[in-house]
Amino acid sequence: MRRILVTGAAGFIGRHTCRELASAGHQVTAVDVDGPRVMNMEGAGITSDIADVTEDGDVDDFVRVHLPDAILHLAANASVPRSMSEASADAHLNIVGTVNVLEAAAKYGVRNVVCASSGGAVYGAADHPLTEDEPQRPACPYGAGKAAAEQYMRYFAEHRGLCVTALRYSNVYGPGQNPDNGVVAAWRRLIVEGRNVTIYGDGTAVRDFVHVSDVVAANIKALTGSDGFMPFNIGTGVGTSLNELARLMGAPGITYEPPRAGDLQWNVLNCARARRLLGWTARVSLKDGLESLR
Repeated sequence: MRRILVTGAAGFIGRHTCRELASAGHQVTAVDVDGPRVMNMEGAGITSDIADVTEDGDVDDFVRVHLPDAILHLAANASVPRSMSEASADAHLNIVGTVNVLEAAAKYGVRNVVCASSGGAVYGAADHPLTEDEPQRPACPYGAGKAAAEQYMRYFAEHRGLCVTALRYSNVYGPGQNPDNGVVAAWRRLIVEGRNVTIYGDGTAVRDFVHVSDVVAANIKALTGSDGFMPFNIGTGVGTSLNELARLMGAPGITYEPPRAGDLQWNVLNCARARRLLGWTARVSLKDGLESLR
């Protein structure tokens, strides 16, 4: 049994991960700024704490008090459109929040930290499956913030003795996702209501959709830690156009709108490093994953 502290625990990926960690026998401390939601997570193997990762005093307190064996840092703004309109708030949460967690981990000797990053936004535009060695050309504040946070991860690994893993998720979907933070969840709500889905652009944009259960498995494998700083792409390596996604989901119709700033035309991840070094591979096909949501 290990003591695992999870920030952003009341979020979509956090809830799934905390439950899986607890069911595997670990002692989980679920931390989130949303008090009612995180307190509702308490149960066998899960305790909760209410804190804001952008407040360095809060972070210092929960790391000092709970003193975990490892930290899984998931607290973040995950909305590209929101980052476009609120770049400062996005940076405050995604950069400052990450630095606060890393600083407290170094201060209290928690060597193993796993942080959520982005497999699309940090790279920017591309036309081929992306490896972790690709140059980073973020096309939105969200991507710029995640890329900057990774540089702090590298610093804390190289100069403060931490083992830091960055998991660059592709487009995560699955049960319980907020419709405001994922195209699959947003479209599912519209389809249930018998309404058209909305596509920004002509629908040929390609995404790599990975099921939350596969992301949870990657989170848990990464908690074993490795020396220094290491980023991993976490996706399926399979591209699906938005037009094809609408067909697979059974959309009654499509409303096309002009492309949005910050949206990528093509984003698929090469996950060979995760297979080789983490022993992880995505197992849920998009077809099966969508069927599980019906």
